[in-house]
Amino acid sequence: NNNNYHHLDNNQLINVLISKIPQTLKYTFNLGYMDVYISQIGKYQAVKWLLEYLKMPCVYSFMGDDDNDVEIASYSQCAYIVEPCSESMRGFVESCHNNGSV
Repeated sequence: NNNNYHHLDNNQLINVLISKIPQTLKYTFNLGYMDVYISQIGKYQAVKWLLEYLKMPCVYSFMGDDDNDVEIASYSQCAYIVEPCSESMRGFVESCHNNGSV
């Protein structure tokens, strides 16, 4: 019954939704919206498939700013992060600085 959720604020409602997402799905946030998709689908999987199909080495540069860009940026040879960016992207950049990969 959807009436059980009317008293929740947006953050609480998002947390309820996230808790209900099956493990076969992934989610990211992009420009303030939540994207939910099958875990085998995403920007990284698309680039990986394309590079394998073209028989090219998995070396590429990437530019991103939000949650849906973190995975592909983490596998790229060089990632350019634009401002403003999401907190998760900022955390990714900070972790790269901390482990010496930047």
